[in-house]
Amino acid sequence: IRGFPREVIAQGGAFPLVQLLLKGKSATQEAAAAVLQMCAHDDFNKAHITWAGAIEPLVELLAGGTVSSLTEQAALTVQALAVYQHQHASPKVVAAAAAVRNL
Repeated sequence: IRGFPREVIAQGGAFPLVQLLLKGKSATQEAAAAVLQMCAHDDFNKAHITWAGAIEPLVELLAGGTVSSLTEQAALTVQALAVYQHQHASPKVVAAAAAVRNL
């Protein structure tokens, strides 16, 4: 669906998705991480996803230690966000990306 990811984020979709990462059950968290990962391939979206506070809950999902489709989605999203953030010198995301490389 062309333009869908940008529309999700442009309409304020990052904040509810972050809330699902924080408070949802495993399947809901996985779905939220998947949508964020899909949206994180656009610089506009990357900035808004980061501003919405997605990094910390994604890293917490990774810290769970169990490899699952949820942790895979979280890792892919952090990696996608890190490419943008590394260029914009966000230490928080660069550190999170380093953690993903160590998995």
